[in-house]
Amino acid sequence: MRDKVGRRASLAGWLFADLSLVLAILFIGSTITEADNDSAPTTTTIAPENVEGNSLNVNPIKVTVSISNPGNQAEVQTKLESALKAVEKLTPSTKFGVVIVHGGTGGDLELADAKNRAARIATALGTWDRLTPKRWISGDQAIQSLETNQYQFTLLEDLTTAGS
Repeated sequence: MRDKVGRRASLAGWLFADLSLVLAILFIGSTITEADNDSAPTTTTIAPENVEGNSLNVNPIKVTVSISNPGNQAEVQTKLESALKAVEKLTPSTKFGVVIVHGGTGGDLELADAKNRAARIATALGTWDRLTPKRWISGDQAIQSLETNQYQFTLLEDLTTAGS
């Protein structure tokens, strides 16, 4: 008889533990559902008038330029300036905070040479007067659809200098 009472008490303990787990799961599930259903009020953010630091236009300007000597700083900067004159929305005072240079491979699957030439172009842009003090120049990209003397420049305009 004592054996039956002990067994019942043991089963009652397990039943209580299972019931506690089910209730805990239901409680957690109901609080998550309530939090998800609460709609947060919508807010409108207005950009400040005076922006400090870098603020870039996220619409890139892409130009393709033919350059015979990627190490010639004067040729690189002059040809890039000529290509930028054809972009309507730019003024001669437009500054850039990000420049990414892609070197053409001429259809070759080997990218190392194109990336090396693009890196030389990026170095030649180091003293370009259209770059902001806080700038990032990358020259380790390649495009197979461009000829070996062609380079695609992707530029992001620095909006903190707009109008200056």
